[in-house]
Amino acid sequence: NRSSDLSITSTETVVGNITSHGMDKKTLEFVTYCISKLSFHLKLSQQEVYDRLKRSGILYGYIVPSYDVLHTFGSRYLMDDLTDYMKEKGVLS
Repeated sequence: NRSSDLSITSTETVVGNITSHGMDKKTLEFVTYCISKLSFHLKLSQQEVYDRLKRSGILYGYIVPSYDVLHTFGSRYLMDDLTDYMKEKGVLS
């Protein structure tokens, strides 16, 4: 299926971008999870979600350093939290 191939390629590209920042495996998996869930939730590509999170400072200024707390939240709460923060930062309307 072509669309699943595109999704895998997008995920690999995003993961490649993230791993260049040297975070540990559990944080990387969490960041990848957040990007994937936000992508589905917002109906945006994973690359677009990654770009917006990075551009706004949310990725490396909030998600990565707050991993210990954020990973304990339920998926729905986490998506609402990140979506609201993206709106506050002006990268989502």
